[in-house]
Amino acid sequence: MLSLVLLTPAPAAAAAPPSLGTALECGLPADKALAVLREHGIEPDQKRAVLATPVTVYGIPIQSITAWKLGNMLGVTYTISTAALPEFAKAAGLKEWDDEDGAGLGRAFLNERNGLTAPHVADATGDVVEIDCGMRERTP
Repeated sequence: MLSLVLLTPAPAAAAAPPSLGTALECGLPADKALAVLREHGIEPDQKRAVLATPVTVYGIPIQSITAWKLGNMLGVTYTISTAALPEFAKAAGLKEWDDEDGAGLGRAFLNERNGLTAPHVADATGDVVEIDCGMRERTP
C-alpha cells in the first residue's frame, strides 16, 4: 500500500532584524539604519561610541562609531585597523575614485542614495582609518 503524505510548509520564520554590522555596511535605507543604531545605543549626535560587544563589518572588526543626522542625511563614521583596509575594500567591493572633491575608495548602494567611502590604501596612515557611510532618506 502506497500512501501519499501531503506536506504543508512550515510557517515562515520572522525575518531577523538587521544587525549593527549590516547597518554599517551601508546597504539599509536611512530610516532602518537609524533604528538599528538606536537599538544599540548609538544616537546621531556626533559623539563617539566605543562598542562593548565586538562588531564586524564585511568581516573586519570596527573600533568606534560616530553618527550624525542633518536634514534628510544620516552619516556614520567608524574606524578600522589600517592594516585591514585592503581586505575591507575588497570585501565591500569598493572602487577607486578621483575627482574635484578628492580621491579614495567608494561604492554606491540603493540607487545611489547610500555611499560607502574609505581612503586610498596608499594614503592611509596611522593605526586606524575612518570609513564613512552616508545615507539619504527617501523623499515622498
